[in-house]
Amino acid sequence: MAQALRQRIAPLLNKVQQTVTPVYSATEKQITQQFDKMMKGGEQYVVKDKAQADKLLKQWFYTNMARIPEGLKEAKQDWGTVQSKWAQKHDMPMTEVGMYALFVGELYAWFVVGEIAGRGFTFSGYKI
Repeated sequence: MAQALRQRIAPLLNKVQQTVTPVYSATEKQITQQFDKMMKGGEQYVVKDKAQADKLLKQWFYTNMARIPEGLKEAKQDWGTVQSKWAQKHDMPMTEVGMYALFVGELYAWFVVGEIAGRGFTFSGYKI
C-alpha cells in the first residue's frame, strides 16, 4: 500500500520540485545579495570577541531592567497629576471634561474590539 501511495505521489512531487527550484534559485541569489549588502553596512557593529558577544544579551537585559525605577518614578508623578485633576473635577471646563469622556469611550471601544478579536471575530461568544 505504501508503495502504491509513493507511485501516485511521485509525479506530483516532481511537478512541485520543477516549479519551486527556479523560484528558489532566483530568490536565494537576491536574498544572499541583500544579506551581504546589509552586513557590509553594519560591519562595524559586529562583535568579534566571543566572550564579549556572550555578555551582550545580559547587558541588554540588565540595562533595560535598570530603567524600571525611572519609569516607576514617572508613573507616580503622572498618578499624582491625575489625583490632583480628580480633586479639582468641579472646577474643570466642560471641554476638558468632554475630552476625558471621549478618551474613556475610546478605551472602552478598543477593549470591545480586542474582545471581539479574541473570540475569533464573532459577536456571540467564544468558539469551543
